[in-house]
Amino acid sequence: MNYQESRAYIEQVNCYGRVLGLENIIELMRRLGNPQDDLKFIHAAGTNGKGSTLAYISTALKEAGYKVGRYTSPAIYSYREIMAVNGENISREAFARHLTRVAAAAEEMDERARLMEQIRLAYELQSLWQRYDDGDRAAAATER
Repeated sequence: MNYQESRAYIEQVNCYGRVLGLENIIELMRRLGNPQDDLKFIHAAGTNGKGSTLAYISTALKEAGYKVGRYTSPAIYSYREIMAVNGENISREAFARHLTRVAAAAEEMDERARLMEQIRLAYELQSLWQRYDDGDRAAAATER
């Protein structure tokens, strides 16, 4: 897929809805090589202050010499801003490349696996993992 096709794919799987349980995402991540196992996370949750908290944490970790992946949602200006490493948004090419791999793994599974939440989570983890492919997998901060 190219960038436009990958964005269309995200919109398509958005229509599938949700299925409770972890079985699908566990299987999808297994098919992708379990990239989450190679990352350390700080997950910010709650009503207020997630963005500023992650900004402080990300800056402190980056200044300490860590490579920091950051996922924030929703996007404000561009869908690519939801994922950044050391403050740099994911490129269109990387976005399409990683989503293509995740989509291929999801399409091998039954239709329930092609749900937006599973695709999005798998894509995010796969993308972050690939961006750390130099072995410096220090920290990933997420906000939801």
